[in-house]
Amino acid sequence: MIMIEISPNNKELAVIFVNYRSILHLSRALRSLERDPFFSQNAQLIIVNQDNTEQKALSALSKQQGCQLISRENHGFASGANKGASLAEGRYLAFLNPDIQHSIGSFREVADAFRKNAHLGIVGATLLSEGVPEPWSKGQFLTLSRLFWNNVFPGVFRDGEGRVDWVSGGALFIKRELFRSLGGFDEKFFLYFEDMDLCERARAAGFSAETTQSLQFSHKGGKSFSSKRSQKKRYADSQRYYFEKHRPFWEQKILSALQYLKIW
Repeated sequence: MIMIEISPNNKELAVIFVNYRSILHLSRALRSLERDPFFSQNAQLIIVNQDNTEQKALSALSKQQGCQLISRENHGFASGANKGASLAEGRYLAFLNPDIQHSIGSFREVADAFRKNAHLGIVGATLLSEGVPEPWSKGQFLTLSRLFWNNVFPGVFRDGEGRVDWVSGGALFIKRELFRSLGGFDEKFFLYFEDMDLCERARAAGFSAETTQSLQFSHKGGKSFSSKRSQKKRYADSQRYYFEKHRPFWEQKILSALQYLKIW
């Protein structure tokens, strides 16, 4: 593992990117974030690179942007995010996808929301796809019945701004001490559902999650997969593990049967 470290100078916020085949998007993301003065003055930048083919270019980018860079093998998003968080020194953590770009708002508003509400543990920024909020970036915890309705009537269990059950890890903010007390993301999730699982464990610990439209990012989505087949497999594996952790045995069995029959 290679690590390039630059002093964070006691920044209030640690912004963590997990990179895999995304350097072009990541460089654009970093440039877009510079529009926010609060980010420029208060953010510790951490990049966890899990693609050795992009190591040289990322080394140059990290020095240019003043980032801490860790290079390691690809063990999935949850593992990479936890590694980045282990270097964080700010009061708050922000996990951002490399394929986002800052649209409107300031990171300050998220920090202010945390300071005003001691029971608020997680905030999700709004993710935009072609200018429209992504309906799948927040919602209620998944159950078998909700899975059915989401497949038959997509969007039924989505929520607007305010309190929700879970928010997307594509733009997720969390209090650092809460993240550490929860043990971070569950690394058995290689990709997908690690954000929902984290929010569910935070809820059990007495902390709420909410979304905000005050801070928005455009999001490309799905840029780290070479094939739809591998993406679908990762999704199905994580969905099954989520049900094993949080849902009754009979729901687990029905889900497994539906996946085997390729219904869902």
